[in-house]
Amino acid sequence: MRLVISLALLWTGCFYIDPIETHPTVTLFPASTVQVTRGGQLTVTAQLEHPDTFAWSAFACEDRDGFNCSASSFYVPVAGTPTGSAVLAVPVRVSGESSPLTQSIVVEVVARDDHGAIALGGATQRYSVEDAAPMLDVSSSAHSYTVGAPIEVFATYSDLDDELADITLRAMVVTPLPAISLEAGSQAQLDSTHITVTQRLVPNVAGSWVVEVTATDRAGMAMDKTLALEIAADQPPCIAQARPLVPPEGVTLPITESTLFQIPLVDDDLDGYPPVSSDPLYGTASFEWSILPPGASERVALPGTSGNRVPFDPGLYTPGQIVELRVEVFDRHHTAVSCPDEMSTCALTTNDGCTQRQTWRLEIR
Repeated sequence: MRLVISLALLWTGCFYIDPIETHPTVTLFPASTVQVTRGGQLTVTAQLEHPDTFAWSAFACEDRDGFNCSASSFYVPVAGTPTGSAVLAVPVRVSGESSPLTQSIVVEVVARDDHGAIALGGATQRYSVEDAAPMLDVSSSAHSYTVGAPIEVFATYSDLDDELADITLRAMVVTPLPAISLEAGSQAQLDSTHITVTQRLVPNVAGSWVVEVTATDRAGMAMDKTLALEIAADQPPCIAQARPLVPPEGVTLPITESTLFQIPLVDDDLDGYPPVSSDPLYGTASFEWSILPPGASERVALPGTSGNRVPFDPGLYTPGQIVELRVEVFDRHHTAVSCPDEMSTCALTTNDGCTQRQTWRLEIR
């Protein structure tokens, strides 16, 4: 009877066995199929249950399989990045300026969970590294963005992993159509890594223009940039200065001695005075002078006065007489100044202060 009771007590007793501590599994993302380029940036993230610490390293390799790699890690922690992620600046070369180009990188992490166990599994990932596209900047410069005015288009390019001599550049107008071609220009090497190509565009119609510039390296990697230009129609010239000063409307200017009347400054996109450029595409404003003698009903053109100035001698008239001296300015279009003759000034556009006619009402004294 005592034996049975003892066996019963033994069978109903409890045994405690310590659980077996297993290593957690870590997985790196993104997958190895992600596109990685030399000089680019790659963020790799470790996925782990109950994470605690991560120790990252990354190595540049001169082969696609990740066997011939640099001896030291190129990974540099970025402040503010979660420890479960590594932000990698992909090296252009494996270990220095004269070393081979990077063909792949190997990323590793030593991860531990909150029990201190080292994570196993996919703690290493290899990424193939591809050719980097050229870098390209485009800009423009012009005296005015006007029909017929030349525009300089600048394209500056460089490449991290290709020789500058192996880069081809193409610039073309994509809007408006039919497009015109850019004129061949000059090339200048700014430094050992940058070249600027200058080409010229002469718009032939007003409106929105788009120029597309493409730089392509030997591997066929390309970079495109567009340049948007708003081109205005050529406007009539504007008399910017007149000498002597013109009195208010209806007021005469007393003249007692020989006086030089002149227009020292004309504003115009293409045909200003003085000329805005020596480029043959630019011209010079032209002038037509006329006079309304005392008591006459029609103005008389002053011969030989195509320049911007004429002398006036009051000695040719009698004191007290009124003479009107007028000048009209023109650009290459020679648009007629169509205001009525009795108007002392004339504006062909709504541009405030822009006139093509100026009249002095002179009183001989």
